[in-house]
Amino acid sequence: MTVIAKAVSVSTDTPTVPRISVVICTHNRGFYLRKAITSVLAQDMPASEYELIIIDNKSTDDTAQVVASFAAANVRYIHEPQLGLCFARNTGWYSAAGTYVAYLDDDAIAEPDETAICTLSANANYTVGSPSTGTVVVHSNE
Repeated sequence: MTVIAKAVSVSTDTPTVPRISVVICTHNRGFYLRKAITSVLAQDMPASEYELIIIDNKSTDDTAQVVASFAAANVRYIHEPQLGLCFARNTGWYSAAGTYVAYLDDDAIAEPDETAICTLSANANYTVGSPSTGTVVVHSNE
């Protein structure tokens, strides 16, 4: 996962702002996506501390149905009609409510403590190794 700090404004009527937004961009890879979503939802971090945003980048397969099969309050599905990873990532960035944004590939599996590791490393403002994906690059806006 690559984690990037994001400046977030919080309104007083927002009950909870997630610490981290995990963004998965996908295009016609519903089969792999199910495993990636399952791994993110199995995080050790409480679900209230992170959100999962699936950016469907103009898929024509069962991607929408795969995401719909996960009935979790912290999962959002967004259809991006403009094909291209840069469009999908930008849509994820602008849709994210978390203080930090982490991008996970649609065929990757997040370790159970990965969001916690990413958040801790981002708070410390340094780069840390991750067991499943190698190096987590952390950029802070401080």
